[in-house]
Formats: sequence, C-alpha cells, structure tokens
Amino acid sequence: MSIIDDIIRALVDRNEIIIKGAITVGLTDGAVKLSADLRTEIQDKKNGNKPVARMLVPMSARAVVDEMVIPVRIPRQ
Repeated sequence: MSIIDDIIRALVDRNEIIIKGAITVGLTDGAVKLSADLRTEIQDKKNGNKPVARMLVPMSARAVVDEMVIPVRIPRQ
C-alpha cells in the first residue's frame, strides 16, 4: 500500500459527504443542455458530524448533435 492509499482510506473511513442540489436536463435546438447547482458538505463522523468543508458547485454543459439517424423497422405481413 502506498501512503496516498492510506490517506484516502483514512479520509473515507472518518468523513461523510453530503450532496444536495438540483440537476436539469433539457433538449434545445439539436443539443442536450445540462445545468446543475450542487451543494456539497464534508462532515467528520467521529466528531459529531461537524462540517469540515462546504462547496457550491455550479455546472453547465451543452452537447451538440450534428445529425442523428434512427433506424425504423417495419414488420412484413
């Protein structure tokens, strides 16, 4: 085991991560739009869930689709 593995294992065993927020996915003009506001808090489980760090993470992404072909099968009778 490396030192980094030991540090990460100690952080995971001792702390708890709480994530709250909203994610919105939408379709716009040939694209998929994703936006979110996530509030993250790291709590120390061994110290009565005392907050260690708080973060506000705004996200915004847009994926454009140039051309999409959807194959359709028509059953023979």
